[in-house]
Order: sequence, then structure tokens, then C-alpha cells
Amino acid sequence: MRPVWMLLACLGLSFSVWAQTSLPLNFSSYAISLGVAADNSVSIVNRVGQVGIAASVNGQWRRADVGSGEIISGALLDQTNFFNKDTGFVSGYVNDSKHNYDIIYRTTDAGHTWKQVRFGMDGWIDDAINLDNGEAWMSVSGKGIAYTRDYGATWQKLNNPQPKERFASIYFNELREGLVGSLWNVLGYTPDNCATWQLLPTPLDQKKYNKTNRQSRPEFKRVAILGNLFLAVQEDLVFYTRRDSINWVCLPAYVDFYTDPANSALFFKTGRGEYVKADSSFAVLHRFNIDGEAYDVQCRNGSLFIVAGRQMLQFTTSHELIKRPFSRADVVPAEPIAIGYTERGTIALQNKTILQKSWNADKWQTLGQLPAAVDSGSVSVIENAMLLYERGDDSLFYYSLNGKLVKAATLTDQLKEFAHSRISRLIFSQGSRGCFHNYADQLVFTNLGDSFGGDMEFSHDTKSTTGMHGNDQRIRTSTVDSFVKATLYLFDNYSRVTIDELRFTPQDYERCRQDIRAFQSSLQQSGKKKKETAFSFPRNNLDFDRLLSLVDSVKTIEPTLLWSLLIKINNAMWSTTTNWKKIELVNDKNEKLTLTSEYFIPNAFYSPWVITLNGITVTSPGMPIIRFLEKTYPAFLENLDKVQVLHYLVKQLY
Repeated sequence: MRPVWMLLACLGLSFSVWAQTSLPLNFSSYAISLGVAADNSVSIVNRVGQVGIAASVNGQWRRADVGSGEIISGALLDQTNFFNKDTGFVSGYVNDSKHNYDIIYRTTDAGHTWKQVRFGMDGWIDDAINLDNGEAWMSVSGKGIAYTRDYGATWQKLNNPQPKERFASIYFNELREGLVGSLWNVLGYTPDNCATWQLLPTPLDQKKYNKTNRQSRPEFKRVAILGNLFLAVQEDLVFYTRRDSINWVCLPAYVDFYTDPANSALFFKTGRGEYVKADSSFAVLHRFNIDGEAYDVQCRNGSLFIVAGRQMLQFTTSHELIKRPFSRADVVPAEPIAIGYTERGTIALQNKTILQKSWNADKWQTLGQLPAAVDSGSVSVIENAMLLYERGDDSLFYYSLNGKLVKAATLTDQLKEFAHSRISRLIFSQGSRGCFHNYADQLVFTNLGDSFGGDMEFSHDTKSTTGMHGNDQRIRTSTVDSFVKATLYLFDNYSRVTIDELRFTPQDYERCRQDIRAFQSSLQQSGKKKKETAFSFPRNNLDFDRLLSLVDSVKTIEPTLLWSLLIKINNAMWSTTTNWKKIELVNDKNEKLTLTSEYFIPNAFYSPWVITLNGITVTSPGMPIIRFLEKTYPAFLENLDKVQVLHYLVKQLY
């Protein structure tokens, strides 16, 4: 059996999480879809078969699951379509015990009971749309259109323009006119409920945008009929055309739109995440913003409905933005919320009860109780199998796993105490972990009085180890003490970083411009064997003049924005392999100030750095850390290209 740490590394599980989940209704998947019925009742589903239902945005929610909440439940749900508060269906990739994928789940009692209904084609439901009168259409991947006019009780097969295409976006209205868009640049219109189809030229066919993103599919994310217009989102660009003369026009300010079969309203989403209500001529009627990202958005009955984090929002016809948390109508015990891991298994909280589930066990075991339920702040599992409760002010509470209070302190006091303590050991380590490997190398320096030296090297591995680069020089104690104070300063000022600290040279800026021009030239080349360029940007309709001008804009980037960009620099890269570098400063009380950089491919500054003291954690770009290493142990860092970071900043500003 594979060791537990390998499984955790493969899954990329975090070892310190918020005590309260950000998902609604304790859902266990972020792939959430929203549905709104004619009576404004709302429902949400996810890809592990979990369903939530409420009579309105203001109403209380009830779980009405059709799946087990596991990835292998056989009920992968992508759509929820309700005709009213009682009757509707959920669909996606649903199979029965014989692995037939021609099933949806239907209810006539608001999800209290569900019945499997076969729709006559074996395949993934890529999209679905319904009217108030009991009609609905589902696009079955590579098969056709499934149609009902009796509220989903029975279905018949209709044709689509090209049966083997995946039409992942469909739209039908009360006249049974339809518009469908595929993943691969096919657009079809039917005036007669799929009896006949017309293939339409697409925005890409008409060269209405410059496909500078060669990596992406030319897919349609959304299509609609709006009076005498067609609307479409192709590769995150919004277009419209008159129906009688196809000539697509781009609306460059927007990345998405929302309407319903009745065209009761029209909304757009801008590239900056703002929502816009517009009239049929696209004139702006109202603008509004939401906090955080939306899981899904639907237009219905003149309103815009949004599910975001732990709340539902409705922008009403009277331009009021209603925000409501996902309150539960059904009285159920709070579900255990995982807060971390120890060698023995998963640790969770259920109200104030501390639970543990051993590896490969099915049931939770009670370890103890906290003095009170945690309703704010966060709880995490830290070193030495302890719990840290951060209340959100300056107070810190350390508990054993049986709930006994070990220590109460403040962040301010702990920072002061560590700053005035004697550092006895300075430890540099590096390594890698993944599904089938875990190795680490360590170099330990001891405080010899006025300097640190007498380095000792240790290694452990399950696959291979490269060893540490040598560092013969001693490190002055005064340098270490100054570094400790500079690092502790980051706990209160972690978001302060200036562009000057990155030390870009005029030559760096010029190289960045040259790299952008080389990428522009590469897009003009034909053939499969194109030379890879140092700069690339997977975005369509790139304005290269603007890109080049943004190189100089980096010089004036505001510190808080720079911080937010640098701590997200590795977000686009994901791998089951995690490489890491770590610095530990250990005082005479054996307390540790730990600085860790984790990455798949490092950037020149190894940003972001996670800084931890007694379980308290902040994230910083870590410029003082880089300067300390350059002075004391330069071989610990690879000689990486700073211009790659410039590339990243320019793309983020764009």
C-alpha cells in the first residue's frame, strides 16, 4: 500500500485550513451549477451528486442529494432545471448499476424523492435549457438533442447540426427556435425545433478576432437569441450579429452575457468582474459588483441570480442587490469539517468537538472538546499535534488534541519574545515530494558566538537526493539577528513590497520588450515546428502595442498590487510534484521561525514565501529572504532569470 504522505502529496491536500468551509451547504465540490425556476425558486448542484433547493433567494435551503458526495458516486451533475418549486430534473454524466449513461434524475416533490428517467441516448449532458410550460432540451455529447414537453417525464431524440460534435452551449426559446455552439467552432440555428438546421459562420470563421491564443479550443461558452439578434461567447469574447445577415461584431468590454428564453433581461460581465444590466441596444442601465468569484450565474424573470461562496445574490428588476447566506431549513447535526492532519489521520471539528479519523477508517473518533464552538477566526493543526485557534484580533489559543488549553498568548508578544531570543541553530533544507517520491537534504549551522558555523549535512530519501551545495563561509550572528527582525516585521507588514526591491535593470526591461516582439513574430509563422519563445501569452485579440507599453508601467506598480501579484505567481502551475526550499531559525526554547517556498518550477525570487512562527502564518513575496540568502548562502538559490517575472507582471497588468 502506498504511504499516506504520498497520497496526500498526490491530492495536494492542505495541512491548515479555515474552520468554516467557503462552500455553500457543506458541499464537497467547487463545480457548482445554478438553476432558477419560473417562480424564482432556486437550486444548485455539483459534480458529486449533491443538490440544494430553496423556495427563493430569501428562503431556507434544504439538501436534496441524488449522489453520495463522492467522485465515484455515479451522479456527476452539471445542470439543474426546475419548472417550478416542485418539478424539475438534474443532469450531467449519470450512470446506473449497469454503467448505462442515459439517465437523469427527476422530482415532482421538490427533491424529497428522485426518480431515474431514461432519455434514450447514452452520453454526457453538456447543456440543458427549459421553458416554464414543461418543455426542455438537453444536448447529449456526440449524439443529438433530447426534448421533452411533459416536464421531463418522457424524452424524444431530435437532430443537431452535426451529430458527432459536442454542442456544449444551447439555447431555445418559446417559439422553439434554437441556437447551438460546439467546442470546435460549429454554430447552428434551427427555426423549427431541430427539424431543420442552418450552419452559421462563426466569429472565428469571419476573422472577427485575432486568434493569438493557439493553445485554446475555439469553443462557444454561451449562445442566445435576442429578438432579431444572435449573441455568442466564443473563447471568452462576446459577439452579436443580426439574424438576417450574419456579420459578427465584438463587444470588447465584456467576457460573458446572461439572458433567458423569454429575454426578460440582458446582463453582461466585464473583464474586471463587474456586472452590467443593459437594454436590447446594449445601452448600460445599471452596474454592480460582488465580493469574490461567482460559481454560477443565471438570468431569470428580469433578475440576475448569482451563487458565490456561502451566499446567494439576486439583482432584482428594481435594481436592488439582495444578499443572503445559505441558511438550512432542515435541522441536521453539523458535519465534521476537516482542519488538518497528523500521522494518525484526519483531524476535524464538529461544533466544538474534536474528531479524528484514522487512515483507512470509516468512522470518526472523539478526541475531546474545545471550551466553545468556533464561530469566527480559524483553527488549524500545527506542529506537535496541537490546535491553534486564531480569533481574528491579536489573540492566540493553543490546545492539545483533547481540547485542553496549553497556552494563551498574543501575536504581538510572541513576535517580541522571539525577536529578543538567542538563535541557536540556522537550518537550510530543500527537497521534493510527490506520488512516488519524497526526499530532503539539510544543512545545519550552530551558533558559535559571533558567528554560525560547524555545518552538518543530513539527507533522507525514497527515490534520490542531490545533496546540498557547499557553504564554507561562516555566517555572522549579527547578520542572522538582523534577518530575524526583518522577517518578523513581515508579520505586520507582509503586503509591503516595492518594485525597487526586485532590482530590475534597464537591460531587463529591454529584454522583456524584445521577448514580446519575438512572440508577436512567431504568431506570423506557419507550420507545426514553430520555435518556442521566451514570452508567450494564451490570450486572443492581443494588443501588442499595449503589451509593450505596459513594460514601463511595471516601474510604477503600486506596492499592494505588486504584493498580490507576487504571491499568486505560482497559481497557474499545478503538478503532483512539489519542490521546496526551507530556512529554519531555532531559538534556545526550541521555537522555530520557518520560511518555506514551495513550487513546481521556481521563479527568480522563489515567491511566495510562507513564514511561520508557532503556527502563525503569513505569506510574503520574501524580498528580505532573497537578500539574506544572497549575502550568506548564494549557492542555495538557482541563478534564475528575473525577466520571466517581468513577463508575468506585464501579463497581469494587461
